[in-house]
Amino acid sequence: NDDIIEIELTANRGDCLSIYGVARDLSAALNTPLKKRSELSLQKVPFCNIDSKFDFDYQLAYTKISEEFTLDSLTELRLGWVDNFSENKISNLLNYIRHSCGVLFRAYGADCAKVGLKVEDQLPKIYFDEKFVSVLGVNQTQESLPNGNEQEILVELSYVDPSYISKAVMGREIKKDELFYSSSRGSESDFEFGFSLLADMLNLNELNYDATKMLDPFKDEIIISYKEINSLIGEEILPKKIVQILEKLRFRVESDTDEIKVLIPRFRHDIQNSQDIVEEIVRMVGIENIPSKPLSIVTKSIFNNTYKEYKKRDYFRKRASGVGFNETIGYLFDSKEDQKRFLQTTLSDDLDLLNPISSDLDTLRTTLLLHLIRSASLNIKNGFKGVKLFEIGRVVNQNRDELQKMAFIASGERESESISNGGRPKQVDLIFFASLIEQVIGRFELIPSSEKIRIFNPFEIADIVIDGKKIGVLGSLHIDIEQEYDLPKSYVAQIDFESLLYERVQVKPYSKYPTLSRDLSLLKPKDLSFSTIKDAIDELHIKELVKFYPIDLYRSDDLEERESITIRFVLGSMEKTLEESEITEIVNKILDHLKNKFAMELR
Repeated sequence: NDDIIEIELTANRGDCLSIYGVARDLSAALNTPLKKRSELSLQKVPFCNIDSKFDFDYQLAYTKISEEFTLDSLTELRLGWVDNFSENKISNLLNYIRHSCGVLFRAYGADCAKVGLKVEDQLPKIYFDEKFVSVLGVNQTQESLPNGNEQEILVELSYVDPSYISKAVMGREIKKDELFYSSSRGSESDFEFGFSLLADMLNLNELNYDATKMLDPFKDEIIISYKEINSLIGEEILPKKIVQILEKLRFRVESDTDEIKVLIPRFRHDIQNSQDIVEEIVRMVGIENIPSKPLSIVTKSIFNNTYKEYKKRDYFRKRASGVGFNETIGYLFDSKEDQKRFLQTTLSDDLDLLNPISSDLDTLRTTLLLHLIRSASLNIKNGFKGVKLFEIGRVVNQNRDELQKMAFIASGERESESISNGGRPKQVDLIFFASLIEQVIGRFELIPSSEKIRIFNPFEIADIVIDGKKIGVLGSLHIDIEQEYDLPKSYVAQIDFESLLYERVQVKPYSKYPTLSRDLSLLKPKDLSFSTIKDAIDELHIKELVKFYPIDLYRSDDLEERESITIRFVLGSMEKTLEESEITEIVNKILDHLKNKFAMELR
């Protein structure tokens, strides 16, 4: 009247491949104690001289039995139900014990004085007196099996780390017997239990055995806090109940006020991390007893530095596109030969790429301009009469430190042919190019540059200055480079992108009273720059002076060493409309200051 119970297991639950393993799990779930084992006297008697000097986890034990035993029909019937019955009663005996307790058994007909374990090609192989007889947990040679004529049978109990043996066998054409499934999924290392069942089946009260050093029954430890457990479960489980559940499952638990240290029994090969521990608790509590809750998603603030950098880049890309520039994206790699020809600064040779993609991309770029020049050249050769391109990207300095730059090029015609320009659009010039850049990055000053850069025309190059700080350089392309790349008149600029300000616009009040302008044509020395004049006027701190800027420059032989510059002054007040007398006073104050400082006078 036996009941037949079919159990379907996931591949990770090797601990339940035996009756005892299933009973052990059910005892925890049903809170029912397991039956006590039979008492057995085990005596360790060295008779095999077992060699054990390997770093992976394994156990070996041996005992000797005679063939003078019988199995009752019920035992044979139960073996038939689990497809393990054979005509060999030694195999039936050991299979029945293995199915009962999970310990792996093998029977050898050969006697031996020394058992050796050798790892050959990652496979742990067992030798009897230097004769190969089996692969641990995988297979056994036909010659080593009992043939029925032996007086004594040598019985082997074995355990091997399932992850090790699985990896060792993976992808190989190796014959495997019925023990491999259990050894690769995880067998039992409790040899004492295996010996006791063997003694019960043979009606023995004591057994002699020889064995390697036995492994610790606990293989790993995991530390986890109660807070983390309840956070993963989504339900408050009392610490006392958590400890009780884990101890029922044969875990050893060391607990304090905030966290627990869980020692993992060796038979639980599937427990690898804290999530596995939580899964065991949920199994015992019952997932149906944990109320469903909506997923709580708390988003963190996205206004971090990465987001700000992305928004800044996107902001300037859109501004550049809005004034007619098309974006390009180039490799971080560049040609060392071209860099040496056109640039003063290149990457140090000892920092160059060891395995470049090609000879044309054998170093890291130190400027964005070479890529823009090549791209503009390709577009001009493809029939475009005017090209405006920009790129925001990384470059490196001589020490291979990364820098973020923004670069522009405008080449050829300013705009497409149309009725408005009579089919003859003007060519790009410095003022036009600088005004486009100003619409992208905001107001800036151009200061004549003393720096000599091969890529620029030395007579038309200026530093881009914002708030007194140089942030880039702008100018026309050197004529030799224009000719080499078949480019018309071209202008380029490169700016330190990290120096560009990207802040919220601060609203300022504006005057409800009208502003007035006065144009002054002044004679100045030819070598006196407008930036110097501007600094001198700013020194006066005239609050009614809204802005001023040059609108004309006149040169003539009659003026000899001087030239005429026309400056427009825009005047206004927040409190009232300025009287003519007040305007005249301000203008005279400016004229007197320029006359005293630079000997400038009205033309």
